[in-house]
Amino acid sequence: ALFISIYPIILWKPVFASPGITKVGTDTSGTGNASPLSFSHTLVAGTNRLVVVSVGIENNGNYDVASVTYGGQSMTKAVDKATGTTGYIYLCEIWYILEANLPSNGAKTVTITGSGTASSMEINGFCAEYTGVNQGAPEATNGVSQTTGATITNTISPSNNAWVISAVGSGNTGS
Repeated sequence: ALFISIYPIILWKPVFASPGITKVGTDTSGTGNASPLSFSHTLVAGTNRLVVVSVGIENNGNYDVASVTYGGQSMTKAVDKATGTTGYIYLCEIWYILEANLPSNGAKTVTITGSGTASSMEINGFCAEYTGVNQGAPEATNGVSQTTGATITNTISPSNNAWVISAVGSGNTGS
């Protein structure tokens, strides 16, 4: 079997150099074999917040993420990367929502909705929250896909005090 891996990455600046970006709350995740995939995440209080959802899908055939919502609010896709367009494909994406569009604090449902024909699909989602984040688009994004080797290399140049948020996915062709 051929090892495949992908590595999308985003870069976010803090609002202020000090205190900078802070990771808050408890990370949550969900996994399944069908779309939509839903799981719970608790939004905690803060200012200049950012909620990030990373999505990984392995499927026998092309399959896309149509949308990601957080507590019913639409999220924005920051970056995506897939290993190809035919056969077993691994797709990895990072989505985000900023303070102005966040729902009220408390338990929220993360919903990842796909499009395409699911065939031997595995879908995974991961959600995290940060405060002190610049309330604009990511400073930079990039994605890398490779089908050989064990080391993933990605070059992105963060500004001072910026945080790099990444997602890594891997799978075996034909599994």
